[in-house]
Amino acid sequence: LSLVMAGCQFMSAQNKPSVVYGQPQKLEIGGIKVEGVDNYEDYILIGISGLTVGEQISVPGDEITQAIKRYWRHGLFSSVRIEADSIADNKVFLKIVLAMRPRVSQVNINTANKDELMLLPGIGSSMADKIIKYREENGEFNEKEELRNVSGMGENKFKGIKDSIVL
Repeated sequence: LSLVMAGCQFMSAQNKPSVVYGQPQKLEIGGIKVEGVDNYEDYILIGISGLTVGEQISVPGDEITQAIKRYWRHGLFSSVRIEADSIADNKVFLKIVLAMRPRVSQVNINTANKDELMLLPGIGSSMADKIIKYREENGEFNEKEELRNVSGMGENKFKGIKDSIVL
């Protein structure tokens, strides 16, 4: 049961159930557990996935793919994996294995290079490029809020990084 996409997997490890890709099954989620993250409650992390116990899903299927994409969009995780722990009585028991991105104390948005900007939560390659381009065209940022002028920097993204940036 291996759905690999950009560093994410829906998989079956040794002693795990086997799923044939050409033959998806409709199964009910019988349980969900989370491993790898200690500083968040499991119910919060499960909520991010959008999956719920009792939900009918296709295995393999789009629901798992969408759950993985939701974790990546949060920008908090360096690794995301969803495994089928077991399948019994038309129920699949899922295990979500996450690894947190390293936390940064503060990044100077006037001097940071692309890699340093990408350490900020929710800032990927494209957004880092836009920040650098804005800085090159307009000079140094005079206040944190000026970041909102960068194309694609929405209110939520700004709120997520404002405590991690300095001038």
